[in-house]
Amino acid sequence: MIRLSKWMSLKSLCSRREAEEFIQLGLVRVGGRRVFENMLVPYEASLKAFTPAGIQVKKPITKLWMINKPRGYICTHRDPQRRNTLYELFPPSFSVFGHLMTVGRLDFNSEGLLLVTNDNSLKALLENPSASLTRVYRVKVHGRVTPEKLQKMNSPISIKGVTYGPLNVNIDRELSTNVWLNVSMRTGKNREIRRVMEKCDLQVNKLIRVSYGPYKIGPVTVSLFSSPTEK
Repeated sequence: MIRLSKWMSLKSLCSRREAEEFIQLGLVRVGGRRVFENMLVPYEASLKAFTPAGIQVKKPITKLWMINKPRGYICTHRDPQRRNTLYELFPPSFSVFGHLMTVGRLDFNSEGLLLVTNDNSLKALLENPSASLTRVYRVKVHGRVTPEKLQKMNSPISIKGVTYGPLNVNIDRELSTNVWLNVSMRTGKNREIRRVMEKCDLQVNKLIRVSYGPYKIGPVTVSLFSSPTEK
């Protein structure tokens, strides 16, 4: 059994919040019966949802986009602090693709490659640790990176009872007071790189994801979002 709103989200029909609104309006039918409660349903249950205009909501064709996330955007659809959200970068025409979701996240001050899809199953597949997809970052830190600190970063670190790493870190370029690092990892916790660097007395000034598994970011010369029919 699974909660109805969650099941609608997993089927990529809409977000959980949107599903709850559909249910409250009586726009969802389970086994042919209209429901008004976010109840538990069997996985094999017949499920249909409709817009207020009576048009059936169907799962859109699976799409996957690569975008170059700018710094200063948060990876949520709504933010209580009213910060810029990633989805504000998408034009209204993208509504034809249904509910959009990020594959993993980048925090507000991080930038670089971000995968976005409209298929919850694809999102789960790409995020699953068993897929062993390597994420690669370029990280600019302020401070001195010693062999001892490198060894510490390349080993598991416990911070406030949570184990982070090991990361795969090597020096790319040393400047006067800053150092560019190459960092790779197969799985990651929230703000893991920043917390590990802070534990090593290094301040992160810039964090850029350059690849996620086989997907790599390159120079951006034209607007990514040119039309809702692009591949």
